[in-house]
This record gives sequence, C-alpha cells and structure tokens, in this order.
Amino acid sequence: NGQIDNSFTLTFPEAGYSAVPLAFQTDGKLLIKAGKKIYRYFSSGTPDSTFGTAGFFELTHLVSWYVGIFVLEDDNFIVYGSGVTDEDDNDFVLLKFLKDGAPDTTFGNNGKVVFDFNPQNDDDINITYSMSRFSDGKLLVGGSIYNNGFKAGLLKLHENGTIDSTFANNGSLLAGYLSSAECYKTIITPDDKILFAGYTINSYPNYNGLVARLNSDGSPDTAFGDAGKVLLPGVWEHTTLALKGDRILYGGYKPHPDTFYAYIGGLHYDGTPDQTFGPTGIFTFNKPSKARQIIMPDENTAIVSGHYTYSNDLKIVGRFLLSPIISGTLWSENQQPEILIYPNPVSDLLHVKFEGIDQENIRVSIVDMAGREWYRHQHTVINQLVDISLNNGIPSGCYMLNITNGNKILALKIYKQ
Repeated sequence: NGQIDNSFTLTFPEAGYSAVPLAFQTDGKLLIKAGKKIYRYFSSGTPDSTFGTAGFFELTHLVSWYVGIFVLEDDNFIVYGSGVTDEDDNDFVLLKFLKDGAPDTTFGNNGKVVFDFNPQNDDDINITYSMSRFSDGKLLVGGSIYNNGFKAGLLKLHENGTIDSTFANNGSLLAGYLSSAECYKTIITPDDKILFAGYTINSYPNYNGLVARLNSDGSPDTAFGDAGKVLLPGVWEHTTLALKGDRILYGGYKPHPDTFYAYIGGLHYDGTPDQTFGPTGIFTFNKPSKARQIIMPDENTAIVSGHYTYSNDLKIVGRFLLSPIISGTLWSENQQPEILIYPNPVSDLLHVKFEGIDQENIRVSIVDMAGREWYRHQHTVINQLVDISLNNGIPSGCYMLNITNGNKILALKIYKQ
C-alpha cells in the first residue's frame, strides 16, 4: 500500500558507498553490492553471517561502475559489470557465484568471463548495463561500446559461460542504427526474442529513443516496428523497459529548458504505439525528473521509480493504472463501453475517456475520504475525452472518482500528487 515497512531495519556497514544494485534470491534474502563487496541480508534486514566471510565477500577483477546482480533460478548469481583487465582495457566482465557466495569455477574461466568487442583496440570502453536469460538457460548481456562513438553491444553465452557462436557475429553484436547507439535494458520475451531499449543518434543533439527487437540469433525482427525498431524523436534516451503479456512500456527522460522531464510510453507487441496509455501513447512527468525503472505487476499496473534531477534523490515517481477499463456496470447489456482514466497518480489534469457510448448523461464527481465533494459536473458523453483540472485548490491525497449514470454509481480510487 506504499507505507514504509518498519519491520525491515538494515544497518549498512560500509560508509561512503551507495547500496546498489539490489537483488533478491528466491528465499527472500537480499544481495547488495557496495564498493567491491557483496553483502547478503535476511528479509528482516539482519546480516546473513553464513554468506561469504561473515556476511560478505570482496570482488576481484572488477573495478567498475554500472554493475548489476543477476539471480538465477537455483539462487546462484552472476555479478556483471565493466572491468579493468590486465591489458588496462575496460571489458565486459561476468563473475558467477554459488548461492552461498563461493565462486562457481565451472563458469567461464574459473568462474569468470571477460569479453572485449574490439580486442585490437586497447582504448575502447565496454560498459554492461543489463542481463537477461533465454528459456534454454543461455544468457544475454547488453551494454554500450565506445570506440570513436557509441554502439549498442550484445553478447550471448551458454549456461557455462562459453560464447554462443550461432548468435550474430560469432556470439556478439554491435549495432549503431542511425549512427551511434547505446543499450541500457534488455528483456527476453516469452517466445525468446530480444527486446532492448536505449537511444540512437545521427548527430548531437538529435537523440531518438530506441526500442528494438531481435530474433534469438541476433537478426532484426522485421515484424516489430520499422524493420525491427521503434524510434521516438525528441527525447534523450530510453533508460528502462518492461514487458507484461502483449504490452511493452519504455521510460526515460527528455530535454526541457535547463533540466529533463521523465516520460513513460506504451507499445503493442508489434511495436505500434499503445494509444490507450496516456493522452497519445506517452505520459510526461511535468517536473524535473528521470525515469530509471519500470515494474509491471500485471498488464494494467506499472510502478515507476527514478529521481528528481534537482535533488538527485531516489524517489518513487509514480504508480500507474494502465488503461483501467471499467465496463458493463453502468449501461445496458447490449452496450460494451469503456472508460479509461489516466494518469493515476495525477498532478494537474485527469483524463476520463469514454468509448463505445452512443449518448449518455453522466455525472462525474470527486470526493475525498472524509466525504467532502471537490468536483461535480454533468457531461453529455458521445465518445469523448473529459479533462478534469485538479489545480483548483484540491490538496494532495486519496480521492474517489464517482461516475454516475441514473441510479448506478461506479467508483475508482485516484491519487492527487
């Protein structure tokens, strides 16, 4: 319900480090990376002294930013990042551990995989951002490769850490799309296709948000968008991606005078815009912010996290009801109308969209939890969009949106930011 769980009390031993990233094992234990150490905690927040040495172990061969933890089905896990190798070159580095923190020496070279997309160039930088798993257990690592410009880089591995040479160019793929590109988030779809999000650019500052879909062998999936890609001009970059059922959500940030605004957009599985999401398939936070992660508990709900750029503090940006469809209770059985309400939470303008209604006199009201009515209006609805301004003194909080047709009332909870 969004309330802080006071039963969770974690005392973090490392001063001066941010506790990221986080990952959960199937028994609820929490893995945290800080500096060059991995810690494990019980779900209560107390340290697990059985893990590693007294609850933690120190990473070797990995000096990096943008490091993640990927937990496998058996609770073994892989730490992935951009490491400085013996050649003083930043490469993709993956370190696999058993669930108790001991190295898994059966993976790669004694528990470690190091990969350089341009081994002939010691000055390139290989940065990992994301990791995913195919249904057959093979692994996909996504990131960005810098060598006189950025390219999106994908690497496919067998479960044991050896390179899958059947993928793209002997196991790896470099893609520039328009010219330069980066990959920030990868997802493996239920049919084992590859979705990834990032950006592509012809020339600075003409950025395009990028969502691309590839077949499992690395070839473009031409059934998706325009020859396997969907571009969104005018934004800075897609930093996150989520998939639930046939619904794809992407998020990131776009330029606004002197700052950035976060946005969330929706696509159908074939890459066409999902016009039921937001006013035109995309929703923008009208505050200085950046969207960093999307979690979809189901097809109609998304939880978005990120930060406000002025403070750079991590905050929950919003919880959305995606196209909440309310039908069949206010009208006769031979009608199948839809009511779509967005965004939720809402900061200023709430959109109520009526579809499939011939003509109805509908009363819309907004009531707080104490029963005080803040808004009431009678609408003659013929397939129209009703915009309700919440800037007329309505304070932040929880409200009931009541839609009345004759003697029938439909109530939906909304949140005013």
